[in-house]
Amino acid sequence: MTSSRHSTVSAVVDFSCST
Repeated sequence: MTSSRHSTVSAVVDFSCST
């Protein structure tokens, strides 16, 4: 399962978008 991975990616994308 790539649940944790998706969560991490989502957090990174959110942070990048916020920048």
